[in-house]
Amino acid sequence: MKLTVTGLDALKKRLEKTLPEEIRENIGKAMVRGAERVVRGAQALVPTDSGHLKSTIGHTEPRVGKNGKLYVAITAGDVSTQVGQARNFQLARIVEFGAQGRAAEPFLMPAYRAQKRSIRAGISRAIKKAAQGQKG
Repeated sequence: MKLTVTGLDALKKRLEKTLPEEIRENIGKAMVRGAERVVRGAQALVPTDSGHLKSTIGHTEPRVGKNGKLYVAITAGDVSTQVGQARNFQLARIVEFGAQGRAAEPFLMPAYRAQKRSIRAGISRAIKKAAQGQKG
């Protein structure tokens, strides 16, 4: 006889949405601390001509995505760093990944990779603290 369990996906989504606010808050704070370290690392690595691209590297506050997961976005570039005749290319993307005739000079991914383990550990600690009733 074969047993089939149904409704696990719906249960998972419900649990993600009902994550206790205190735990969500602690996770968000840990994510922001990690994002700040990545931003500082990226700012140290980005090639600087005028320094303007460096000044556009930042992060968002914690957000809930369409899938219900919490995230913090790290950004580089804005309208002022668009280049090209039609201003349709983002300098940050060109520097990070390269372009025809220009070698890549990655700054975001190396900064993230350098902090990845530390960020995960910080989030784990935040969850444990919240589960024990401590503020993060």
